Amino acid sequence: MDDGSTDYMAPLLTLVNYVAWIVLCLCFVGLLICAARLAMSYRSGDPGNEVVGLLWVMAACVLVGSAGGIVSALR
Repeated sequence: MDDGSTDYMAPLLTLVNYVAWIVLCLCFVGLLICAARLAMSYRSGDPGNEVVGLLWVMAACVLVGSAGGIVSALR
């Protein structure tokens, strides 16, 4: 590739990195909320539904964490 064809990728990667950081922060907040709900439901005796929410948030963290690497590999 010549140098002119990859100029559009720098702003795209910057945008992806910013969005990834924002979403990771939101995932961390969601993780704390799910953990608090899990602790409260565990105390009441029924933690079943809250574990699923915690797993979804952790899966979202993995997906967002790998997005930057995938976009970088495509360039």
